[in-house]
Amino acid sequence: EAIIEDSLASLTGSIDTSGFAAVEAEEVYPLVIVNTSGWKRSGVITADIELQRIYFSEGMGFRDMKQALKAIDMPGLRMIDSLGGEISGDITDLGLRFGYELPEDRFRQPYFARSVQVRFELENVPALGHATYALLRDHRPVETQEALGSMITGGTTMENNNLAVTIEADGSLTITDKRTGVRLPGLCVYENTGDIGNEYMYRQPNHDQPITTRGTHADIRVLEDTPYHAAFEIRHLMMIPRSADSLLEQERRELVWFTGRRSGRSPALIPFEITTRVSLDRSACGVKVDSSFNNQAHDHRLRVLFETGFRAERHMADSIFEVAERNNAPSAQWSNPSNCQHQQAFVTLKGDSEGLTIANLGLNEYEILQDEKGTIAVTLLRA
Repeated sequence: EAIIEDSLASLTGSIDTSGFAAVEAEEVYPLVIVNTSGWKRSGVITADIELQRIYFSEGMGFRDMKQALKAIDMPGLRMIDSLGGEISGDITDLGLRFGYELPEDRFRQPYFARSVQVRFELENVPALGHATYALLRDHRPVETQEALGSMITGGTTMENNNLAVTIEADGSLTITDKRTGVRLPGLCVYENTGDIGNEYMYRQPNHDQPITTRGTHADIRVLEDTPYHAAFEIRHLMMIPRSADSLLEQERRELVWFTGRRSGRSPALIPFEITTRVSLDRSACGVKVDSSFNNQAHDHRLRVLFETGFRAERHMADSIFEVAERNNAPSAQWSNPSNCQHQQAFVTLKGDSEGLTIANLGLNEYEILQDEKGTIAVTLLRA
């Protein structure tokens, strides 16, 4: 992180932002957005900007430092691009923040700062390039931008120029690619099963029936509604066994190999709530899904299922230094009912003329189910 920070400081130090000095404003805070990918990128970004920083070494008392920073006037802040055009976005006051620098030739330098968070949409930042913006403070009236309108098109629907998303009554997603007409229902269904395996291999208890959110009730509400970003919140309440039954602990003590274990799941049920944030950016070609939960149960696995309906024999997954192509069905010698595989960042299943990629952050286990539905299952938790 320190190397990245130093490299960015060196690069941005060579980027000319002097054009913003000609802008008639009380204060100007330039901002550089770097695109490290090899293709043009558009999307919504969030950045923190310090309006003022006061170091402890300046000799002011804590109280005076805080009062000086709290006195900074928040109204009048707005964003512009490199051509001076007004940018629609959100500016949030983050209040006071403590931090410190680590110079190479001195001890750490602590400070207080007054910061804001900006969020706005940018378009077509060049590959391996950058774009410059600025946060301004002035109290001059500005021309009202033409309203772009809402991306939310109904009580549980949203869309942009590329995709239409419907959140069904059970919380699953139906996504339509407006460019091709491909429609994929049954996406983002949660599945909970028992897990009596070991730290390496999953093992489902005998006669264990999966508990899913398919066909259940979900609480759905609008979370964000801006011209460039829309988000819904989905809440599921599952009742799941508290743990495995008492036999599992005995089998562990007696070193029974996981394939020979006979324990089941406890009859005692506890609530398990999953909160899902589903969001769509105005220029996006994909839907973002963020799942969160507070796990209080033992000996279980939580996965999210994506039914594609594709008939395919092989799939692709991101591996170390390569994109691996693998068979959907295991070999005849594979006796484990579970055929989970490892991924780094994504798994892709392609049909005759369509495909679905599930990308992730930190979720390294997936499985292509043998269910004739072309289902991609991504593991969220093994407990």
